Amino acid sequence: MSPGGELVGLVVEIAGPAPGVWWALDACVDTAPFGDESSWTFPPTSGDVKDGWLLGRGAADSKLAAAMFCHIAADNYAQAGGLAVRVSPA
Repeated sequence: MSPGGELVGLVVEIAGPAPGVWWALDACVDTAPFGDESSWTFPPTSGDVKDGWLLGRGAADSKLAAAMFCHIAADNYAQAGGLAVRVSPA
């Protein structure tokens, strides 16, 4: 938790029945401030696609990795009975 009480992280643990190594999958999902929006050539939150490129703040950060880790966690959870590992998408 942040000093203001906001959630700043999420940890999911999937433990198999046997001891094993930890796998830690880590992604940063914060977003930097926009700065001077008048200096942008498009709105920072546009989400538009132009010439095959996704425009806007966060278009190329780790939020995709965080989403992939959720899918990895779900897949591993379904197989947890046979794991000798602990998976933590954090």
